[in-house]
Amino acid sequence: MLMLLGLTHLLNGLLPQPQKSSIKTGFYLAAGFPNVIGCIDGTRVRFQAPSVDENAFVNRKGYHSINMQGVCDHGDPNTYGGGRQWLF
Repeated sequence: MLMLLGLTHLLNGLLPQPQKSSIKTGFYLAAGFPNVIGCIDGTRVRFQAPSVDENAFVNRKGYHSINMQGVCDHGDPNTYGGGRQWLF
């Protein structure tokens, strides 16, 4: 919950009101979700063990990975040039 509050605060400071209104309208028209300005998702990306700090990259399932998170707006993220995407 704290992460969502932090993201809300961050996005409120980055997006001007007209852009937020446009994104909210886009989400509502596409899926009926009111007052949404972004979708967030994450995944683990597996990679070969690094030579430095190897243990820092071992996940709970026992393999080396990093956590990737992304946020996109109401545009189609599957289309090149579609929805804006931000990676954290």
